[in-house]
Order: sequence, then C-alpha cells, then structure tokens
Amino acid sequence: MLKGILFGVTLTMGIALIGGCFLVNSGLIPANADAKPGRLETWMAKTSLKEQNPVALTDQNLLGQMDRK
Repeated sequence: MLKGILFGVTLTMGIALIGGCFLVNSGLIPANADAKPGRLETWMAKTSLKEQNPVALTDQNLLGQMDRK
C-alpha cells in the first residue's frame, strides 16, 4: 500500500512538472520580466505587501547595508 501511495505522489509531481514546463514553453504562462502581471499575481502582491518598510530608504541605510557584506 505504501508503494502505491509513493508511486501516486511521484507520478503526480512528475505530471505537474511536465505540465508546468509545457505551459511556460508554449507561452501560455509568460515568464518574461516585462509581462503584465495577471490578476492572481496582482492580488497576491497587494495582500502580502500591506505593511510599510520599517527601514527608511536613505543613502546612509543603503550604504550601511553594503558595508556589512
């Protein structure tokens, strides 16, 4: 029974991977950076980016980040 479950999970992941590659290669899902984002992507960005950045974007802060690396 465990072998059947593992086979099913592996088969499902393989089909999802092949399907995703097909969708990107066929152009149905644009993968370029200058494409207009879809409704789902826009909604996800708006809901996850509600808070303001706690670190102000100043020259001092940006240069300070470079010094730490």
